[in-house]
Amino acid sequence: MGKVSKKSSNSSLPAGTSSSSVDKSPSKLRNRNKANNNNNSGDKTKQEEFDSGGSIIPAEDSKKKWRNWRQRTTFTFVMIAGFATVIALGPLSIMLMVLCLQVLIYREVISLSSVPKKERDLPWSRAMNAYFLICLEYYLYGHNAHRALKRHPWLEAHLQFVFAHHTFISFSLYLIGFVWFVSTLRKGSYRFQMGQFAWTHMALGL
Repeated sequence: MGKVSKKSSNSSLPAGTSSSSVDKSPSKLRNRNKANNNNNSGDKTKQEEFDSGGSIIPAEDSKKKWRNWRQRTTFTFVMIAGFATVIALGPLSIMLMVLCLQVLIYREVISLSSVPKKERDLPWSRAMNAYFLICLEYYLYGHNAHRALKRHPWLEAHLQFVFAHHTFISFSLYLIGFVWFVSTLRKGSYRFQMGQFAWTHMALGL
């Protein structure tokens, strides 16, 4: 019976093949699969990078990352060059740069507390914020501007009254703004208006 089974198994094989080649075919298939997997992993490693934590970063994300680094590096050098240029131009240019930065920061802080729906019923709220900022800038930079304008006698002569009574004018401007605020108070919006007024002074203090 054993001989018969062997003969039947050998008879089922196709012509030109032996039992030894059939036995080796699964191992060959496994080797081929391993080779294919190694080739695929090699292609993936070419398209992927690893970050400092060891996690895989796709090629597209790595390109975006390096593009962002280039942009940041470029703008860093541009800002450094601009800052050096402002310093080289003298104290007046430095004052203007600081003034621009203060205006931008003040604008961002004020926008945090803005409520457009309520501000539509109070049309003077934004104008009042700008007015108080102008009063503060005049108070802070009045004397410094006077020193800077001494190089221009004709301009200093026209603004002599403004510089001579700087403190009194600053106080008068603030009183005008306060009276303006009180005159714009409306029933039903007292809490919101007082909150905005306090927020404005907090932003001015920054």
